Amino acid sequence: MDSYHIDHTILENLSENRFREEGVYYNLSAVTRTGSRKVSFSTIIFITGKSTVRIGKNTLTCGAGNIIMMRNPCSYTVIPGTSSTAASFILDIEHDFADTLFLSQIADCPLFYDFIRLQVQNTTPPQFLFFDTTEQTPVYWCGRVLLYQASFVTVPAQKAVRSALVLFLTTLHREHRQHLVISESSMMPQYEAGRFLKYMADNYRTITLENAAAHFGFNAAYFSTLFKKLEYTTFTRKLQEIRIEQAKRLLLTTNLTIEKIIPLTGFSEKSYFHRSFKKLTGMTPCEYKKIR
Repeated sequence: MDSYHIDHTILENLSENRFREEGVYYNLSAVTRTGSRKVSFSTIIFITGKSTVRIGKNTLTCGAGNIIMMRNPCSYTVIPGTSSTAASFILDIEHDFADTLFLSQIADCPLFYDFIRLQVQNTTPPQFLFFDTTEQTPVYWCGRVLLYQASFVTVPAQKAVRSALVLFLTTLHREHRQHLVISESSMMPQYEAGRFLKYMADNYRTITLENAAAHFGFNAAYFSTLFKKLEYTTFTRKLQEIRIEQAKRLLLTTNLTIEKIIPLTGFSEKSYFHRSFKKLTGMTPCEYKKIR
């Protein structure tokens, strides 16, 4: 079954199962036109076509297969593209859904475990994570299983939804390093790893290990060791990933030539940029732009 028929089945289920039973702590809805909403506790948006999502002062340009996770308090607006006829899906999760058993099942996925357990206040800036996953990734199909289960809003179905959400988050966590768009995510700045990554994303064009270490008050050797311990990769490797991530976004959302994108993403050599891009994406910049 292809994605169109799966989405059609989910929409049919939503039309038939409109009323939630008491004790159901999630809700699934479809978005086909512009509308503003608020996050009650935690929300996941599954993008099915070209769309724009506004979260506070942040504007995200999205494509089919992209995923956005948000925490309260947070208001957002989904604006479907003019050529998009597909509905994006929004899964709202209430606080009581994330019980002790559920949290224990995602404890080995620290990014999402910490995200769901975030202590946020009304004055906290919007907290969200943006993933540039596509319809060709395993995450996408795990997400469809989750959406299908969530289209049934009954107490018995809630067990299946919890299991599907654990599967989805586990799969997304396994692949998040290549799909998390750090420059477009809040990155939980109160957490050390999040602060490091956000600073790198904000300064990727000129940042070095030495000046990053100095910014956080560490010497370079200690900072390098600490970074690798937290991120399971080197500072240099992560910086390369962030720069290529930004190049991918520019290729998809602007008409800039590759020659102009290279210096904008912090690369000084054309050949090194092309080698890095192909190493991380499996294709050349031209091939990436055409296939997407």
